[in-house]
Amino acid sequence: MDSVRHRDSNRARKARSGTKSAQAKVRSDANKRALRGVRIQLSIAASVARIAACALRAQRADHDHDASAVLTHCVAEMLSAQVRTLDRLTGQAAA
Repeated sequence: MDSVRHRDSNRARKARSGTKSAQAKVRSDANKRALRGVRIQLSIAASVARIAACALRAQRADHDHDASAVLTHCVAEMLSAQVRTLDRLTGQAAA
């Protein structure tokens, strides 16, 4: 009866650390999936802004060119920059 197992035993430590690392991996995978979803939504928004800018330029009205420039430089380029940042953070190749 004098063989009492302490909490700090190697076997208990390995069991506890395995659980934590598995949970961390699940969280990491979930975060990566969420970031990929955000990346896809940002890419779509940037594409829509570029299409709208092209349509405005094609109309050849004075104010449409200004709106086109705003969409291109303030919206589409910023969204694309955020997509590149997400690619860098997640280690994902640009699509």
